[in-house]
Amino acid sequence: MSDPTDRPGDNGPDNPSPGEGDSLESMLPALSEDAGSGPPAREASVRLRSDTGMGEQAINDMHAANESLAAAFRTMYRLLQVAIGGLVLIYILSGFRTIDAGEAGIKVVFGRPSAETIPSGLTWAPPYPLGQLIRVQTGQRTVEIEDEFWFRVSERDRGRSLEELARSPQRSLDPERDGSLITSDQNLVHTQWTVVYRREDPREFATSITPEDEQEIVRTAVSRGVIRAVASTAIDDLLRETGGAGGVASRAQRIAQETLEAIGAGIVVESMSMKTRTPPLSVWSSFADVQTAESQSQSRLVQAESFASNELSRVAGEAAQPILDQINRYEAAVELGEEEEQAAILETIHMLMDGEAVVIDGEEHRYPVTGQVSEILNVAKQQRTEIEQSAKLILASYQAKLPLFRENPGLVLQSDWTRVFRGVLTRDTVEVIKLPVGSINIAVNPDPEIRRRIEEIAQELLNEEALRRREQRQRDAQFNTDTDMRQFDG
Repeated sequence: MSDPTDRPGDNGPDNPSPGEGDSLESMLPALSEDAGSGPPAREASVRLRSDTGMGEQAINDMHAANESLAAAFRTMYRLLQVAIGGLVLIYILSGFRTIDAGEAGIKVVFGRPSAETIPSGLTWAPPYPLGQLIRVQTGQRTVEIEDEFWFRVSERDRGRSLEELARSPQRSLDPERDGSLITSDQNLVHTQWTVVYRREDPREFATSITPEDEQEIVRTAVSRGVIRAVASTAIDDLLRETGGAGGVASRAQRIAQETLEAIGAGIVVESMSMKTRTPPLSVWSSFADVQTAESQSQSRLVQAESFASNELSRVAGEAAQPILDQINRYEAAVELGEEEEQAAILETIHMLMDGEAVVIDGEEHRYPVTGQVSEILNVAKQQRTEIEQSAKLILASYQAKLPLFRENPGLVLQSDWTRVFRGVLTRDTVEVIKLPVGSINIAVNPDPEIRRRIEEIAQELLNEEALRRREQRQRDAQFNTDTDMRQFDG
């Protein structure tokens, strides 16, 4: 063993050490200088014995160890680089998100939302903590407003109809527990509503409304619209509400939408419907009676219009309404004394009845005429033809007999009288009694069979005439309008 402070001699150029060619002393000069200039070193606890061969081997071993350590550090550094790159790649890839159908996305970078809305599909947004992607559902949502303007119903009475509730023991309304609305004529009414809305502007919604408060905000806006709309409507109009444009529901929806737009909610109310309305239960039966009477009146009016339409179609087919319109125009022209207009309208009516093309309000139309009008016109045309033919035959007979009458009037009269007398004798109601020539008086009773036959024929004629008159009155009554004024109680 040698003292660690002993220094072996320099190897010199002739005895270089393996590896770098430097001695152990040259590798650690600073350590030797510090040891000589500093305070005295403590006594060594271990002494290493070395000779020249063993020192070189130690240097070689240390060099190999250094190389292995450097390689290990390089490998660890490369692995660390790969790991950092992988983490960065994973961080970047984590920003890819899928926006489902019925949703919209909003990118947030450093806490500031983007100006544009991202549609459904695959997109990328900076992941946390640099940013995030906010998904907003844009589908329809429904809110039921059932208790705000409705009377309180106990659990036992839930499910019962309004009629059953109205028949139950009456109780007064309590403003603290029962909801109601005041109409323009200062009546109370109860209503229930169904509201359908959606988030139209996802960015505005996400920056102004929290999901926890969304439905409460919509309820408040809708309630405000309902209160204002009902306050300008009479109770009778409200109970007859059909949901058309300009109705209570339409006005309430408009006011609710204005309220939501004023606070920048980004919500659009798509529809509002009043699913139930009723007056207070204490007067429910009275209002029900009025509504029943109005419903029956409306039903009868529809039936009457349907009957009128069917009758017009039965009378004239497709041409019924155009003919009726022209008749109304003709009556108006008669009242105004417009003779030229009367003649033009009357000509149009004749053309319509004949099935010809007519020009009405600048457009040409052709309407087929069917039904009773067609039958009456056909009968009239046939009768006209028969009358014309009969008149022609009479004229021809007259023209044929005129020359004979001028030559021998007595012969012509005798011939016509004989022909007429023979026709009278051949009638079923004429009884012929033949008497011998000469002056004779005879009293006989008429033949009972002939008398009975005469009475039957007369009765048939009376029956046919009565039936014809009754049918004519029925046809006339169909087009009569009762214009008498009546006063009803209540």
